[in-house]
Amino acid sequence: MNRFLLSFAAILVATNIFAQDVVAVSRADASLLINRNNAAQVASAQAPAYVEPLGTNEYIAGYYTDSKLPSSNYALGLANNPGTWKVGAVFKPSILDRFVGGKIKRVRFALATSTGSSVAQVYVVNSNGSIPSSPVASGRIDATAEGWNEITLTEPVTVEENKEYLIVFSYKQESGKYPLLTDAYFDYPEVSGGFYFYGNLGTGNKWTDFSQSGNGNILIQAVVEAQLPDEDLKYESIMYGAQFAKAGETFNITSKVNNYGGSLPASYDVDVQIDGNLLKSFSGLTTVDKAATISVELPADLAAGKHQLKAFITKINGNPAQYTLNNDTATLDFYCYAGGFARQKQLIEQFTSQYCTFCPKGTTCLKAATSGRNDIALVSIHGDMSSGSDIFNNAQADSVLYCLALAFPTGSFNRVYYPEEASNCFGLAWNSTSSFTNFFNSVVDYSNLMPAYATINIASEFSADDNMLNVTVSGDIDPAFSAILGEDARISVFLTEDNLVAKQYNNGAWNNSYTHNNVFRSAMGSVWGNPLNINGNKYENHFSQRLNTTWNRDNMHIIAFISKPMSIKAAQDDMWVDNCESTTIGTTQGIHNITDASLSNAIVARYNAEGQLITAPVKGINILKLANGQTIKVVVK
Repeated sequence: MNRFLLSFAAILVATNIFAQDVVAVSRADASLLINRNNAAQVASAQAPAYVEPLGTNEYIAGYYTDSKLPSSNYALGLANNPGTWKVGAVFKPSILDRFVGGKIKRVRFALATSTGSSVAQVYVVNSNGSIPSSPVASGRIDATAEGWNEITLTEPVTVEENKEYLIVFSYKQESGKYPLLTDAYFDYPEVSGGFYFYGNLGTGNKWTDFSQSGNGNILIQAVVEAQLPDEDLKYESIMYGAQFAKAGETFNITSKVNNYGGSLPASYDVDVQIDGNLLKSFSGLTTVDKAATISVELPADLAAGKHQLKAFITKINGNPAQYTLNNDTATLDFYCYAGGFARQKQLIEQFTSQYCTFCPKGTTCLKAATSGRNDIALVSIHGDMSSGSDIFNNAQADSVLYCLALAFPTGSFNRVYYPEEASNCFGLAWNSTSSFTNFFNSVVDYSNLMPAYATINIASEFSADDNMLNVTVSGDIDPAFSAILGEDARISVFLTEDNLVAKQYNNGAWNNSYTHNNVFRSAMGSVWGNPLNINGNKYENHFSQRLNTTWNRDNMHIIAFISKPMSIKAAQDDMWVDNCESTTIGTTQGIHNITDASLSNAIVARYNAEGQLITAPVKGINILKLANGQTIKVVVK
């Protein structure tokens, strides 16, 4: 991996109740999973230890299908929780559908060190995501070794269509040892279900999901016997380099095509369409089973708004594709922009808890990243943990956490989906504040590639007699607003409070006089956002709320933002924030008297002569990026 995060603790323990023959899956304290890594001793990938050869019609299935091993510096373990554990991954239809009708015969897994005997098991996951109490097959070896290990199942498991299989192996965890290996070293994308444990983490034996915690997917594979066509490919995925693009510009796509046949094709051809119209044909592509970048030129007359790009395999080895054609196509949605306004402020949502030992480190990293910037609106959203209830948590906070947060301490920056991380939620507790600052700036800069399509003005009045707060949020609407954000765009108003002194768990000890700032108190109106009251090219929304008498209004802020709708079902790349503004109670803040000429000349970003993002003019050459796509240089004296 190209950087290292402190481990962080996951948010909520699942409360679903299942039938007695199944076991629920929980998200527990991921800080229990300790990374051995020593950044001063980073070693290269190691050659694999002995790997059993595959037989006729046998194939490897898994999230990681190579045989190379990561450096042992990247080994993991429940180093403070000795005992016998099961660990494995959920093999989803995207992994196994090419083998439908075939049989899982063996389980292969990698270890950094021997852990004694091991039992491999295969479970068929229930449709509600729960795990049955008994496996459908198992096998055993009396001794494990460093490197790859393989266990033959006593009964092969037939792969069925649209079924998920949890495949695990047992190991003996010793204190202070790090026996487990993941694909994080190779920068494979983490997947939901890619890292499961079974054992007692203090609340009884249960399955615990450590996937998407920053540690990668466990190195486990299935050896499957199946009859496959000689030449077949699957279009696994396409992903944009940037979700937002301008007409006439180069659009980069990360394309992944996987081998689905019995032999590796020498080449294949791909057509790319936009909204059903052919844009470009690629011939003689050769990259299979790993990502490759292809580029297209967007039409100069492409309208502002949401568009669909489709890529599909047309030929394999010069012959028309003919097998399993239903998986030869991949699609993605992206936005073409034009015009717009400069973004006023960046909405930064920090997901935290009083009971999270690494959350103060996350706060330190955020302070370093936002220091000196005057364009930040920060909201600290608190949640409960299994170890205790946070006094700043409430039902509205839980709604935001459920939709956006993966763990504590994490954060969302303008709720934007960042392709390099394949997420809109990011770890905050970095070992290096300067490295985090660079990462923070890269995500924020990415979110500002597309200008805003509405301005935000906030006016508020407060009556001390009845503690009533009235807020009016208004602004101008760009002609492309509906095309970009859709008819379901939402406006949200959050109230935060500073200088709240309360206890905080910090690096293994309690601080009973910790100062909590930017604490989310309430959403005015709906926490899910409210429809905009649009009249022509303007909008105006009114909100009223009687403040809690324990809140100190002198320490409070109003944060208003316009976004795509937040919801449980919304995709991670479809909740981004268009614009944001903040102010204190009883004041007015925003942009007024916008003219047509200023729309295209608004400054979207400012850089110094070295190309570093700056938030205010500095002496010397300043490079300005305008909303109309122009980049100009000015000299500040």
